Order: sequence, then structure tokens, then C-alpha cells
Amino acid sequence: MKKLLALTIAIFIFCGQASFASNIDLYRAEILISKDANSLDSSFKTALKQVLIKVSGNPEVASVPSIVKELSNATKYVQSYRFNNVDDGHETLFVKFSVNGVNKILSESGQGMWLGYRPSLVTWVVLQSEIDPAYYQTPSSNAKLSKLLEGKAQAYGLSTILPIWDIQDLKILKPEQVWFDDFQDILKASERYQTYSEQPILIGTVTGSKVGSWQGRWILLEGRDIKSWQFKTENIEEMINHAFAKVLSYIANNNAALIENNSLTEKVHLKVSGVINSDKLTSITKFLKNISVIIDTQIAGINQDQTDFNITAIGGMPSILEAFRHASMIKSFRVDPIKNEIFINWQSNTYENQTTNTGN
Repeated sequence: MKKLLALTIAIFIFCGQASFASNIDLYRAEILISKDANSLDSSFKTALKQVLIKVSGNPEVASVPSIVKELSNATKYVQSYRFNNVDDGHETLFVKFSVNGVNKILSESGQGMWLGYRPSLVTWVVLQSEIDPAYYQTPSSNAKLSKLLEGKAQAYGLSTILPIWDIQDLKILKPEQVWFDDFQDILKASERYQTYSEQPILIGTVTGSKVGSWQGRWILLEGRDIKSWQFKTENIEEMINHAFAKVLSYIANNNAALIENNSLTEKVHLKVSGVINSDKLTSITKFLKNISVIIDTQIAGINQDQTDFNITAIGGMPSILEAFRHASMIKSFRVDPIKNEIFINWQSNTYENQTTNTGN
């Protein structure tokens, strides 16, 4: 009885938030613009390009001729926008685009969506000084680097987990070990931040200076697959932009599935058993928030160890099932097509919340 009461209290806390929006809002763009810009048309065009890349999983989608034409009409797809002041003569423009409008652009251009679970990347990045090669910086010691990584990842529809490099991390892994590709210790240190065993790990080692000469090597570890890229750029922003563009293309090509009717939105009932405590509830909601086709998740009820969700998804039931098939942490599920219901036993899966271990 005490266990059920504790879980009920936890669910009241979650319900108080009303809705679990995706960690990455695929249909919202965030761009920096000049405060004295005369027209928003070009800004809306840039913002729509960002959204199309995120939704499709294709960094080159904006070069498709039919999409180039639609970009010039970006304003008609804008649902809402707002500004946030920045001190250096710029401001951040947040633009929300119509879900159906964006999906229609992709569908009529013969482009698909990146369907399915979007993993957070455990991201180990070390910046080496050209002046003093023995001096290393990490996102935890360089706020600008941390902000750049998070911002560029979000712009490409990705999310990052940046290690905090505290004593626990440093006992296993030091910055110079990242530089020299000590994969064994990188994998061991990453366990603290991973929510399942094959969660991708991104490793970046960058050397640069203020005179416009930056070199970087990036390695993506995903299960047994290893992919690497090298770049030379004029600044750190361009370096990180190149890295996430390549990562997006690689992950989307290897994990994406395309749906034919990507303008359809439909409600599906999800029944999850095995939700025996608040940690289990956190883990399942966190998992659902990272499935790109799910645009809204509501807790519908609780009955002992079962939690029911009402989910709104682009592509409806077929897209959710395809997403579950591409999620390595889902071992099994069953479907009742007549009632439009999906059943999952969360105890049989490996996706567990570890935020209490990371200090986040």
C-alpha cells in the first residue's frame, strides 16, 4: 500500500506538468538575428530550413529544388514566433511552424521523416590549446563550448549529454585519454551517463587558435559500429556544425524509417505494465519524449503497476510501431488494432533512468 501511495504521489507530480513535450521540438527553430533587421522573411526562411533538416534527418534536404521553392514561402507556414533579447545587438528568434505544413512540404517533395527514437549522445569533447598543448578544456570548464555543443545539436534535431568531469569521472577518464582514443576507459566512464548499453557516444578532439585555424577529429561509437570524421575550419562554431551535420546524417541513415502518410496525426492508447515506482515512471516518460513522431503524451490513469498513456503521433499507430521496432531497449510489445492500443511490459526492458547518478 505504501509503494502504491508513493507512486500515486509521483504521478500527481507528473500530471501537474500536464503534457510531456519532446526534449527536442522538431517543429520549432531558434536562430540569432540582428536587432535592426528590416524584414523577418529571410529569418523565417532560415528557421524553416532548420526545421526541415531536423524533421527529415537529412542535412542536405534544403537543396532539393521543390523545397528551395517552398523556403521562399516560409512565412505562410509560421504558426507563432517570439523574440528574446541578447546583449550584443542581436536577439534570438524562436519560430514554431505548422506540423502539417512542414510534413506536407516533405511529402510532396518525396522526402521522408526521421521516424523513431532519437538517442541522446554521450558527448566527450576535449579542446587543446595550440599555444600550450598540455592544457585541455572540456565543456564543463568552458561555458562557451558547452553552449555551442548543446545549441548545434539541437539545431540538427539531436540532444547531448555532456559529462560533468567531476572526481568520479576523472578517476576513470582524464581529458588526455580522450585525446589519445582510450576507448576502453571512455566506454567505462560513459556507463554513468548511458540509459541503455548501446547508446551512442560522440568523441571530439579539437585544436584551435584565434587566428582562424581549427582542426578536429570526431568519432561516433554506436554499439559495435565506429565512424570517424576530420575537419579543418576557420572557427569552433563551424567545426561543431560540421560534426553534428555528419552525425545526424549517419544516425538517421542507419536508424530511420520513413512513413508514407506523414501528415496524419492520430491518438493511440499505450498501456505500460511494470511501472512499480517513480523511477520506472520517469524512465518510460523520458523514453516517449525522445520518439520524434510522438508530439503529445498524456498520462491517462494508473492501476497498481500499470500506467496508461494517451499519445498523439504523426503517422498514428504504424509510425509508433515502426519507432518501437527501431528502439533497441524495447524487447517486445503487443497490439490490439481494434481498440488502437499498444501494450508494453516495462520490466522486460533495459531503459532505466540514471539521472540520480549524474548529478543532473
